[in-house]
Amino acid sequence: MKKILITRKLIKESEDKASKTFDPIFNSNDELYSQTKVIEMSKGCDGILTSLTDKMDKQTIEKLPDTIKIISNFAVGFGNIDLEAAKKKGIAVTNTLGKQLTGSRLGILGMGRIGQKIAKIAKSLGMVIHYHNRSKLSQEKEQGAIYHENIKSLFSVSDVLSICCPATKETENMINKETVEYFPKGAVITNVARGDIVDDDALIDALNRRKIYAVGLDVYKNEPNLNPGYHKIKSAFILPHLGSATKDTRIAMANLAIDNVDEFFKTGNCKNKVN
Repeated sequence: MKKILITRKLIKESEDKASKTFDPIFNSNDELYSQTKVIEMSKGCDGILTSLTDKMDKQTIEKLPDTIKIISNFAVGFGNIDLEAAKKKGIAVTNTLGKQLTGSRLGILGMGRIGQKIAKIAKSLGMVIHYHNRSKLSQEKEQGAIYHENIKSLFSVSDVLSICCPATKETENMINKETVEYFPKGAVITNVARGDIVDDDALIDALNRRKIYAVGLDVYKNEPNLNPGYHKIKSAFILPHLGSATKDTRIAMANLAIDNVDEFFKTGNCKNKVN
């Protein structure tokens, strides 16, 4: 069995699960370990289950024993871990629950009728709204959204981008090899507008490099012939141009949600799992 250091006390059910799966080292007193102690206690271990209170900076990671192959962070965030240092040392880093919407920044490309409705919904979820449009909206229509004069400015603050603009000569391939680099690492891109706005090859490459965390596409180039590169990416979620929701679509979505639960309990995993 793999030996795992668990840096903070977990609830009994979780510690029982860890005991069945691994040879764990528990923190029974829930002591806040120093970086030095984490390094010392991880000797002979294969992995570490950390929490946000553990500062796994470059210096700490470089001193970890070579036997450590994974740092599993018990948190949605992972700002306590130096990802580049871990990658350089060949250590995988994971987090829990996927992306959190509250407090994240939504960029809307095209703040027309649909963009404004998306902004209203996203704002109710605690997101901060940014947008780029051909012209700045009135304060009444902006509803607190922040205007950007160009796409580089918008993309650079977009944890999530919603593409809602029309397909024109100006917007064709607006998401391309150059512009994907404007985004924060780990951004999410959704497209409910037109497929011509996205250069599929550039986006697929960004997904494979984890520059872009995930995509949700209701439209794509050469419909219905999806670029096969998307098939190999677990974080690519594709719909066959169903932007105008119908009763049948809602039934299909509900049935898929039920199937996800059934598949998870039968196999312990799910093809639609996002974390």
